Amino acid sequence: MITGKSDSVFVAISLAVIFCLLLVPIWGILSPKISFISMELLNHDKVIYGDSISMVSFQMTPYNTSSDLIRDVKIYTNDNLVFKKEATITPDEPTRMGLMLNGSEMQLGDNLITITAGEKSLFYHIEKREGTGISEKVVLPDKLPETESQDPLSPIKLPLFFALFFIPGCFLFRHKVTLERLALTFALGCTLFIITPWVLNYGGLLNSLNLILALGFISLLAIVMNYKKKAPKEKNVEINRIMLLVCAGIILAGILMLFLPSHYNLWNVFYERYSEQMIGSGTIPMEDPFSYLGRGYTFVEGYFLFSAASAWITGYSGTMVFGLVQAMLNGFFIISVLNFGRSLGFKLKEQLLVLLFLLASVFIFVTFAMSPKHILALALLLTATAYMIERDKFVISGGLAAMAAYSQALMGVMYPILYLLFVKKTDWPKFLKSIAIMLLVFAIIYLPIYAHSGLPYEVNESTWGYLIKADVSQAITDLGGLVAVLLIIGAAATIGKWKKIKFRQKKIILFTLLFVFAEIFITYRANIFLSLTLAVGFIYAFKDNFKDKWLYIVILLIALFSIYLNFQVLQWSTLDEALISSGTFINLNSNENARILSDPLYGHAVTYFAQRPALSDLYVEYASEEKLNDTYDFIINENLAVLQKYKIDYVMINRNSIINEARNVINYPKPKEFTTLDKIISAKEIDVYATQVGNYGQTAN
Repeated sequence: MITGKSDSVFVAISLAVIFCLLLVPIWGILSPKISFISMELLNHDKVIYGDSISMVSFQMTPYNTSSDLIRDVKIYTNDNLVFKKEATITPDEPTRMGLMLNGSEMQLGDNLITITAGEKSLFYHIEKREGTGISEKVVLPDKLPETESQDPLSPIKLPLFFALFFIPGCFLFRHKVTLERLALTFALGCTLFIITPWVLNYGGLLNSLNLILALGFISLLAIVMNYKKKAPKEKNVEINRIMLLVCAGIILAGILMLFLPSHYNLWNVFYERYSEQMIGSGTIPMEDPFSYLGRGYTFVEGYFLFSAASAWITGYSGTMVFGLVQAMLNGFFIISVLNFGRSLGFKLKEQLLVLLFLLASVFIFVTFAMSPKHILALALLLTATAYMIERDKFVISGGLAAMAAYSQALMGVMYPILYLLFVKKTDWPKFLKSIAIMLLVFAIIYLPIYAHSGLPYEVNESTWGYLIKADVSQAITDLGGLVAVLLIIGAAATIGKWKKIKFRQKKIILFTLLFVFAEIFITYRANIFLSLTLAVGFIYAFKDNFKDKWLYIVILLIALFSIYLNFQVLQWSTLDEALISSGTFINLNSNENARILSDPLYGHAVTYFAQRPALSDLYVEYASEEKLNDTYDFIINENLAVLQKYKIDYVMINRNSIINEARNVINYPKPKEFTTLDKIISAKEIDVYATQVGNYGQTAN
């Protein structure tokens, strides 16, 4: 059906994505594993009468252990040792212990029972009453963990996914050169996977079949209207190089999966939860039942719609749909960067250097490996900017810029800035029309959120919002190991040559300094654009020297070393397994209406794995400043009134520290413990408490 010399590139990209999908089931097989033991309180008495026997059961769960572990288990009643036994923990399954405590060793009223196993400890409260009666117990519900289910027809649907994604742009833009055709095809595919379900949703027609039929009709229309277009003549060697670069980039990004403990970090679990909520409901939800104890579904929905559309078409869910989306968008990102460099007049080697420089940035590298939402937004922005710079086609450019903003709002602000920065000569009428189209399209697709929740606003902007600042050392670290070399060499290249430098290069140099200033004094979110201006500025400064092979070798070695350093950062930026296991335990052993107060930094992980409402989660748009501040008030100041105010059932904290502002860690002088509560989980540095306000588990007589 699809012909032309460059069409083999689309087939190759599809095969590269499929290769990455084959790696998904063995995600993390080569990652370093941290061994630890988690203690979980299971069932115990809350109230006993007289000197009756009290029952308690708990378990010790080993993670990533290969041999038996010996622990001295001790139980204290109000600091008095009443039980001691040596326990063997096997690596295969949790070691459960059920013990009897003598009520005669307890005092009337409240008693604190502490269970220790090595350095780990749990504790809970028992009320001893006079007379006789039936003890009141906490009995945890017996639930099994949910497993990912896949549509048995998914392997058949995968080719359909690629066809619906690639065909419209492949035919519509087949008269473009390979790189531009690839970038616009990916951009159009992403746009259709966002806009089509959006239209169907508000037309009351959204379901998997209607989505496939609508995208199929668009594909057929593209074929009929554009099949006579001819692809431009290009050297096969150029096409082959592009194909090799893109496929190699996708595959290498996929191989990262094998070295990462998981595909989750503290932030992308929020994006994946929103995507899964949309996938499961089969619609664009209006309410989020978990964030800030429940509020509007108010985040810009571009990525969520793209991920959901991919799931609805393929039948994938969970890790599989994440792997598919990440691989596809990594390919789009690579192509968008190369095409952006091409629009500036760079040769393929220079385009590749821009890509390497960007991947040397810590934020972009981590995003490239495990945060497809940001990659989608950045790739759309670069494609929109490149098309406007090269073609002055304001309709397509403005539309793609709107899609970038609908995936991450900041991209809408940066679109005009990047265009004015990199274009040789501004066509003001077309530029202003492009901005108008971007604003109009964005306003239309944002309208449902506005109608439901009003104008956007942020809470705590200076500590967690868009106005987070970075000091000089943080800015350099965030840009990666390559930045010092770029700054030094770039500064040396421009000293004494300012008058000879062309106007566009001067703009880039000045904006680089402006982005440095912005990151340090206004918002660290300028880091992406600082990386871009540094990369492009370096290419311009040394464009005439790139005939020297030694310069290429030095740059490549520095860039690869920077990427290696970023990979080390990436390994510890994945979500802690102790946090995952604790959240999962709450999910399996709590009532569905339980409420959780956690360190706001952990809020996204809590709502994802525990599937319970959290008091706050650092999602600062349309959020409650009162709830966020009350969370810190309880954790830092131990204000127990907060628990009663919000009827909190569980508290999850890091016993050693808290980050109350971005990059501002408060280390406690000694591990924090809330002895007035019941500590029911202890995993590494994560502790989970059950409050006296609500009931954890199911209370039974």
